Amino acid sequence: MAEKKSSSWLWRMIGGIILVILGILILVYPDVTLSLVVLIVGILLIVTGLFELIFGFSADAKGGRWLFILKGLIDLILGIIILVYPDITLTIFVYLVAAWAIIWGIFELIATMMVPKEQAPAVYGAGGKGLSYLIGILAIAFGIVLAVYPDATLTIIIYIVGFLVIVVGLLMAINSFGTRPSKS
Repeated sequence: MAEKKSSSWLWRMIGGIILVILGILILVYPDVTLSLVVLIVGILLIVTGLFELIFGFSADAKGGRWLFILKGLIDLILGIIILVYPDITLTIFVYLVAAWAIIWGIFELIATMMVPKEQAPAVYGAGGKGLSYLIGILAIAFGIVLAVYPDATLTIIIYIVGFLVIVVGLLMAINSFGTRPSKS
């Protein structure tokens, strides 16, 4: 059990760092073709899905653990769909990203609420559940904006996706430090 606790924070941090790198790539190359953006989002979903699955299986989060696993499976499935059907995905790209963000946000909020208060520092760090609530709220807000304004320019969507990925990655990485086991 000690091995499980000692490594789960690291998986969350690595996932956050990868998200930051992908987000920066999205922002640095805004004029890239939509096909490449779809590819990046597909990879992003697969990577976040895998890391959420690993975190869900390795975290000591009673009550909310299954939601990390379910969220990871949904991210993984959506990522595979995007990569297998990129032409069809081009027409529904905005709605897929919106659905993913809303689902991610809802699951993040539910998982955060389900973790008992006494376990919050071990799962979410010294700051408690606040950053996870923020992640959930930002993801839901982003999804709603995309669903309501699907005709927004792709450049704006690219910047929003890049920004969201960086913010969520940073929050995940920062949050991981608080879940590290003490050296005592």
